[in-house]
This record gives sequence, C-alpha cells and structure tokens, in this order.
Amino acid sequence: MSDRVAVMSAGNVLQMGAASEIYEKPNCRFVADFIGETNFLDGVVKAQTGRDVDLELAGGLPCRATADEGSQVVPGQKVTVTMRPEKLGIRPWQGADNIYDGRVEEVVYIGTDTHYTVVLAGDQRLRVREQNDDPYSRPLAGIGDAVKVYCDEVSARVLTE
Repeated sequence: MSDRVAVMSAGNVLQMGAASEIYEKPNCRFVADFIGETNFLDGVVKAQTGRDVDLELAGGLPCRATADEGSQVVPGQKVTVTMRPEKLGIRPWQGADNIYDGRVEEVVYIGTDTHYTVVLAGDQRLRVREQNDDPYSRPLAGIGDAVKVYCDEVSARVLTE
C-alpha cells in the first residue's frame, strides 16, 4: 500500500498527496467528488481574510469556509463549497461557525450511522451523517422535522474549479 495517492483525470494529475490530505483538503470539485461522498453548495464570495472566506449560499445563507493556503478569491466570485456528510451534524454543538435551518427530507438508518437529507433555504440539500454511537441510538429526527445543521469553518472547503 502506498502512502501517496494521485488523482488523475484525462491523463492529468489533479492532486497528489497522502490519502487523508486529499480527502480532507481536495483542491477541485473532481477530486472532492471522486474521493468519498460530499455535499456541493453554490456560493458567492463576500470577503476573504487569509484562509477564511465569507460567502453567501443560495437562499441567502451565510457561510464561513476555508480556502487552500495561497488561494485567492475576490468578492462576487462564484465558488463551490464542499462539506463532507460526517463533518456535519444535527446534534447541537458549541462553536459551530455555520448553523442552518432545514427540514428533513429523508432518513436512512444503516446501523453504524443514520444518514439524513436536509433541505435548506434556496432548495439546497445537505447529506448529514450522524454516528449511532450510543447503545440506545435511534434516529434523531424524522421526515418532515425542522432541524438545524451544524458545520465548522474548517469542514466547509472553498473550491474554485
């Protein structure tokens, strides 16, 4: 087994690095989609300070996300934000940078996890994966329930391509 992975498309290397680096910090939409499940949200840049990017998502939702080191975006630029389902939660947690109101559209209990599809303002959908780590685990919400989805800034990644 190798300790470095290369993701290629049409004979071109798009990203090379450790598997964890590629999964956690994809450099483009193709890599994010190719390596694991993810959510893609369309946004418009409002401001950037260092690696911190403030955006507006469809439906007027504010988002604070992280850009790659050295990545520059400009106000008004259209970007994609990627959020991995396991980095989101419907259980409340303190310090979440992004908190969105939504309605549960689908619940799939698979033993180790429960997967939720949550519809946000602007008709954007997020796949949320909550681990069933309690011996009495059961779905935290049902279809049609109003919930809040939590995500921290480092788990919301800005992609420019």
